Amino acid sequence: MQIEALLFDKDGTLFEFAATWEAWAHVFLIRAADGNRAHATQAGTVIGFDLETRSFSAGSVAIAGTPMEIAEALTDVFPAMTQDAILNLINEEAIRAPQCEAVPLRPFLSQLRARGLKLGVATNDAEAPARAHLEGAGVQDLFDMV
Repeated sequence: MQIEALLFDKDGTLFEFAATWEAWAHVFLIRAADGNRAHATQAGTVIGFDLETRSFSAGSVAIAGTPMEIAEALTDVFPAMTQDAILNLINEEAIRAPQCEAVPLRPFLSQLRARGLKLGVATNDAEAPARAHLEGAGVQDLFDMV
């Protein structure tokens, strides 16, 4: 049997998880809390993120969950916002999250394509931020499926 395609996880495989999502969580929480650091800290606790150390706990919903699951977890913390508004804010900030390539992606993925392999990306992230991250790295065109 010959391998015909490779499916990559985005965060932690193509891009360094901490460099992206710890920065995202900090900015997102401060923005969602309208700059109120105490409120942002409270929200961070709910999703398993320590605002002071800028780190996730092992059981954080933001690590293994979807953007919708994060929004659901935060509905009681941000009662003035609808779940859809929280989700939109999550995705807006996710699109802007800094990306740090795990390896120089363009040369690596180009070599795989040159071998005739089809490439795909799977992620718990929403599709728009995932595509924005791949486009920002200049590699979206190398993927057959996101």
